[in-house]
Order: sequence, then structure tokens, then C-alpha cells
Amino acid sequence: YDYEENQVTTDEEGLSAPRLLKSTGSSTNTLDLTWYAPSTGEYCVKEYQVCSSTTARSTDPTCKTEKTTNTTLGGLLPCMEYRVTVTPVSAGGVSGLNAFVTAVTEDADPERPEGLKVEDRGYDYISLEWVKPETNKQCIKGVGAKCVESSFLPQTTIASTKPTTSSSTDPPQAEKAETSLSMVSNLAACTVYTCWVEYPDTNAGWIQ
Repeated sequence: YDYEENQVTTDEEGLSAPRLLKSTGSSTNTLDLTWYAPSTGEYCVKEYQVCSSTTARSTDPTCKTEKTTNTTLGGLLPCMEYRVTVTPVSAGGVSGLNAFVTAVTEDADPERPEGLKVEDRGYDYISLEWVKPETNKQCIKGVGAKCVESSFLPQTTIASTKPTTSSSTDPPQAEKAETSLSMVSNLAACTVYTCWVEYPDTNAGWIQ
């Protein structure tokens, strides 16, 4: 008998969401993710659209396509939580349901505070103002504001406080720097002090 070969492709079915999407690793600027093909329409999947955006700010998502069920997202910011969405796409260009996961990049040290100056003072307090660094400022987790009597550094340290932000009063530039304020109190009157601010780093130390 002679049989004439005749190949026929069945129609596409709707794609369900990818299964078990999870983050499997991270660095200061990357996230690794894996997932499984959707349970419905698995053989209809041509590729996956992977989109990411930070949860802390309103930004347009960054998207790319993947042929496999794993990916590494690069060019991310440290100390940030990201929402990652994975959507299967069929050969006909039809998108299925999506799955999402949130993951956090690893911590990095911020740059040192800059432009420290005395914003106000009284007989028992000094108010300090400084400029937050542009690099890794999202990694700042608290701040220490300290004043020590200049005659015997460093025997006495005073209070550490959390910063509050205010708009800069410096002349306008292309983009105003973000400043912080903190007050050191319980100081002695008529005394010369040396003051500084510092940020905690990733090694349980301080960046001055």
C-alpha cells in the first residue's frame, strides 16, 4: 500500500499562566528566575515575555522575550524590590495568562554623605544638613548624626537620629539634590564641637 503523508496541525488553545515562578538567586544588580510551562497550552507556547519594574516607584516595566523557562535580569538597582511578570505567548502571537513574583536585589553600600553644614544651632543643640549621595541612595538604612567636643575627640558621642528630607535651598541646578536634616541635642553651652554624619554599611560598619 502507498500512503500519502499529510501533516495537520491542531488549533491553538488558550494558554494558562506559567507555573511555580520563583527567584532562585540575586546579586546587587541581577535577579535569576525559573518557572514551568503552563499546564494548559504547553505545546502552543512559542516564547515568554518577561517584564520587570520596581515596586517602590512608578516606572514603565522593562521587558524581554525568552525561549526557555529561566532567565537572568540584569542592569537592576541594588537594595530594591522588583515585581517580575512572565507571560506565555503562542506562535500566533496570542498572550496567555501571566504569573508574577516579587524579588529583592542584594544590598550595596551608599556613597558617603556630602555637603555637611550647620543648618541651625542653639545653646544646647546643633541642627545639621547634608546632601544624600546619588549613587545607591536607596540603600541608606538610617543615619548617625554625631557631635563630639573638639577638645577631646572621640570620648563623647551624642545621639543618632533618623533623617527627614526637605527641599534644597541652594540655587537651582539641572536637578535639585536631595537633602537630609538631623538635630543633635543635649549639648553643653559655649562649647566647640566637631560634628559628622554617617550611614551604616553592609559590613556592620559606618560610612562617614
